[in-house]
Amino acid sequence: MDKDIKRFSYSRFKTFHTCPQKHHYAYVEQIETPESKYTIPGKLFHQALELFLKGEEFEKPLKEFETLCKTGKLDYEFDLLTDVFYNYVNYYSNEFRKERTIAVEENIVDDLEDGDYLLVIVDQVYDTKGYTIIRDHKTTLSTFKYDYDSVLNNQQLLMYVPFVESKLGLKVDVIEIDEIRLAKLEAVPLNANGKPTVDKKRLELVTFGAYKNKLDELGLSGKKEYDYILDLLATRGHPLFKRTTVQLLDNKKIQTNLQDLTNTYKTIKTSPGPYRVRGPLCGYCDYSDLCDLDMSQPTQRDREIMIQKIKSK
Repeated sequence: MDKDIKRFSYSRFKTFHTCPQKHHYAYVEQIETPESKYTIPGKLFHQALELFLKGEEFEKPLKEFETLCKTGKLDYEFDLLTDVFYNYVNYYSNEFRKERTIAVEENIVDDLEDGDYLLVIVDQVYDTKGYTIIRDHKTTLSTFKYDYDSVLNNQQLLMYVPFVESKLGLKVDVIEIDEIRLAKLEAVPLNANGKPTVDKKRLELVTFGAYKNKLDELGLSGKKEYDYILDLLATRGHPLFKRTTVQLLDNKKIQTNLQDLTNTYKTIKTSPGPYRVRGPLCGYCDYSDLCDLDMSQPTQRDREIMIQKIKSK
């Protein structure tokens, strides 16, 4: 039996909650799907950041991204990842100097039952200003997704806390999601009259500093018509980077979360069989064609043909 069948993780629990049929395809039958072109940039950014945090040479993942773009395997600007990475490191340079990294990509294994085991992989644990913090890096190709409440109730981070405390022998004070938008900053758009736009939609990838500098350059500083935009950009923060932190004050939330995950594990173990949950995301599921085929009680040969099709997409 493949060892991975015995491995459980937050991603596996989440997949089961989304659709038990998808869980069956991915984790029981272990039908592998090709890596998405949308997830590769984030994976390579994580690899580069891991090396950076460990004080090692971090250029290789960035060069790999360039190669994939230049050979047509990815449809992005070849220097996108390098541009974002160096902007990220420079933007948080002061914070990095104040932080002491305790662990990076920490793998924690916990035994369950019947040979099953839980694998927890934590992006970063660090301390600063007397607080110990679990930081989870999230890359996105679109807009930011997390606010205070979504971090406060984040099942994945709450799951990490007791395992990190046990493995590293410390008390976690704060959980944090570090969002990185994989996009390039843009210059301040100018209107036909040569003045900076006040259309906030056109300023999505413009920094407060760039906008203010443009006003200074054009002699428009202090003009009231730009106060609204300056306030908006200052409040929004950096267009590519956002960190949301939550101090842990209620241990009951952590214990309740652990019990929910335990219940999910027991449900997976005792579930009478796979069943699908039809929803709006079904059309985007890698297994949707196989799922539809299985509803017609196909022959094993028909299933194998479909499975090979899925694997080679």
